[in-house]
Amino acid sequence: MSLIYVNDNAISDLHVHSSESDGWYTPREILAAVKQTKLKYLAFADHHTLGGYRKNVHYAEKIGIELIPAVEIATDSRQHIIGYGMSDLVKMEKSLKSIAISPETMFLNYAQILRDELDVFLDESLIQDTIAASEFNGKLDKKLSMLGYKEAYDFVASSQKHVNGTILHTDEEIIKLITSCGGVACFAHPHRHELKGVSKMLPHRKIMEVWDEMLEKQRKLGLRAIEITPSCDAKQRHFLESLAKNHNLLKLGGTDFHGWNGSAEIGNPRLKTSTIHQLKCAIYSSNKAVESKRIG
Repeated sequence: MSLIYVNDNAISDLHVHSSESDGWYTPREILAAVKQTKLKYLAFADHHTLGGYRKNVHYAEKIGIELIPAVEIATDSRQHIIGYGMSDLVKMEKSLKSIAISPETMFLNYAQILRDELDVFLDESLIQDTIAASEFNGKLDKKLSMLGYKEAYDFVASSQKHVNGTILHTDEEIIKLITSCGGVACFAHPHRHELKGVSKMLPHRKIMEVWDEMLEKQRKLGLRAIEITPSCDAKQRHFLESLAKNHNLLKLGGTDFHGWNGSAEIGNPRLKTSTIHQLKCAIYSSNKAVESKRIG
């Protein structure tokens, strides 16, 4: 039975994960949950894949939901950037192939790192059973936690290793990729992002200066939005709203829904129709810029 709850006052959610990457529920299960609600705009911002959008955009249209193309991409600084509204999906998907890996490969590589770094050996039958399970996506951390390997999983998840053995791209490369595909680049859940070498004990003014310097650079590269999720507390929200104002960034925000905890809520009630309109305008401008370059 689905335990997906939709906020009664929300018209959108611009950051939802499905079983196309590490979410618990399939895109169709999520769409079924929002079908009879006020929510009319949805973005499957799955990690390194546009599968949720590609496979469901026409179905969503039939039930009155507008799916916005979206993808969440990790960078070498451990920043996550969401691309919205890409018009050149072929180019984006081709580029994602050098980043994305299957959940099966990810699990095997986690197991390898656990062996190499912590001398933790997962039972071979566990590995094969987990890979064979059709509901594997999004459950790796829960599976290891249940088996007493939570500490080992935390080690792998927080390490600098990229589990598929490839090189993560820089913030600059990902922002430019999204922009070159006609999309709008958004800094995902910045309230969870830890700046390298910056202590939380620094005075607020100093921390703000570091963020301002980074965002000024990324704004010049093409960053157009920052995410303020419903989970932000008042202090975090004020901080992020100040950054958005300082750098003329759209204030977007989804729930970062994964559904791992068995019950979760979709929908950001703070995001109004006017914000969706602003995002659509930004997407239109980015699409036209790419089209103009192609024609020129």
